[in-house]
Amino acid sequence: MIPKPIIDTSQLPNPTANTLPVRVSIDALEQRDNWRAGWRFFTHDGVLAFLGVGLLVAALAYYLLPQSPFDNTADALGFSQWQAQARALTNGAFTLLQDLGLFDIVHAGWVRLCLVALLGVLLLRLADRVSHFGLGRSGFGYNAALNKAEQLHDETRVRVTDHAPSLLVMAEQLRRRHYRVMLDPHSPDQPRWLNADRAPRAEFVSILMHTGLLMAAFGMCANVLWGWNDQHIPISSETPIALPTQRFNLQLLAANDPPNTVKVQIDAQPSQILALPTTPQASGTLAAASFQSFLLQPLVLNVAEITPEFRVSATAADKSALPLIVSSYASAQSEAVLTFRSGETERALAIGPEPAKLALLISPTERKPESINALGIVQAFALPSGRVITETAIRSNLVIEGVHINIAPSYGAVIAARYQPGNVWVCLGALIALLAWLGCWRYPMQRIVARLHTPDWTEFYASGRRVAQVIRDVAG
Repeated sequence: MIPKPIIDTSQLPNPTANTLPVRVSIDALEQRDNWRAGWRFFTHDGVLAFLGVGLLVAALAYYLLPQSPFDNTADALGFSQWQAQARALTNGAFTLLQDLGLFDIVHAGWVRLCLVALLGVLLLRLADRVSHFGLGRSGFGYNAALNKAEQLHDETRVRVTDHAPSLLVMAEQLRRRHYRVMLDPHSPDQPRWLNADRAPRAEFVSILMHTGLLMAAFGMCANVLWGWNDQHIPISSETPIALPTQRFNLQLLAANDPPNTVKVQIDAQPSQILALPTTPQASGTLAAASFQSFLLQPLVLNVAEITPEFRVSATAADKSALPLIVSSYASAQSEAVLTFRSGETERALAIGPEPAKLALLISPTERKPESINALGIVQAFALPSGRVITETAIRSNLVIEGVHINIAPSYGAVIAARYQPGNVWVCLGALIALLAWLGCWRYPMQRIVARLHTPDWTEFYASGRRVAQVIRDVAG
């Protein structure tokens, strides 16, 4: 709380016939309006800065820390790979960061709370700026405008001085500094009060800045409510897959043809070719391009990995298709697609009908996407004994125990996808706010009210940034 200046009234000049009558008005420091105090607290720059720092931390965590998959149960392998990557990156801080929600920013409760609070604070600040925009000009007629100019609002007493220059001299100095000045019209030769502010330029750029911040905040809310981030989406060319929230279907058209590229299509949109970065320089270039696309497009796809695949089918001697079982939790199918992700060195399947009599263990020996010359090794086992029947190089056609097995090599991919529908509003609002902030720095919102109580005693009330220095310059 700002201490009240102690004024010894015994030292003040005695009123004479030539002194000006003192108009009694409520000192801003003497007011005890709890509602106004709450309003000033929530519209204070410190509250906005606190919320901004919190959301900045959330944004840095979103882009720097690996975010957990959108649906952990849909891809157990992707979730385990994410967890291993996150633990390796954060060492012993993994549990703490996970408890804080930094690995799942979109669903973190404190982030949503900060966004709601930010929207409320920005709406209050915008209303406050709009109310200041008409200060000293609005009202029903000339007298109302004069009354508003003389009254105190959020100004605090910053100086009490004697032998200050006359209000007319200070008014001229303030006009040279591009302030709008109003003087007491009832005493033009020796005015009793002076009002100076930066209106309307300062209020206008402040309103524009808060409008831009509101646009950006609404965009961030849209990203949190309807956006998602999934860095491990396995796809193959067999069937389209539904992306998170079921709003888009992703179809793989070609992988590794040409090398280190993936061709995909989203619903009925034109196909797009995604590149897999193979060098640090390429990674940086691709990240920059992805960031630019991320700012302009709500849905951005990147290739996380190109995965070798084997399409396996089996037929009996009479050419009838045999069912394939790749997991005890999956139903039998006539054709199985075995995908080898990072860290996977072998996959197994059983050849029916149940009870299965034959099992295959396929181990690719070449993990580089640009070459599939060395396909790998396939081992055949008799079931249920587990006896090794044969071990041979992978070929397109194999005959084992009278079963004709067809193995066709192909490629799949792991896609990293982000959907942020509010990015356009975030970027547009941030640009408007930045340009307006430069105007606010040049023209800060300031208001000065000077009151002349006697010819030698002047009080100064003010609000705004750097306003105390202005008073020192003009009052001496």
